[in-house]
Amino acid sequence: MARNAESDIEGMQLMLTALGLAREAKRISGLVAFALDPHDEEVSMMWQEAPWHFRKCKAGSGDRPTRLYLPI
Repeated sequence: MARNAESDIEGMQLMLTALGLAREAKRISGLVAFALDPHDEEVSMMWQEAPWHFRKCKAGSGDRPTRLYLPI
């Protein structure tokens, strides 16, 4: 997920929309998690804190921050 710097849409609204779509997909297809690949460690820590509480996946992905997930 990325937001154009000139957009009037807030990042929080984008995230809530994406999470809502994931929950709807779960209802019709059986998905169990919403995955997120953070840009860097600072962004990773932001998603792991309140109000989101994303969790780290067990396996890392090379030199990028570890993928995060949120059970849905």
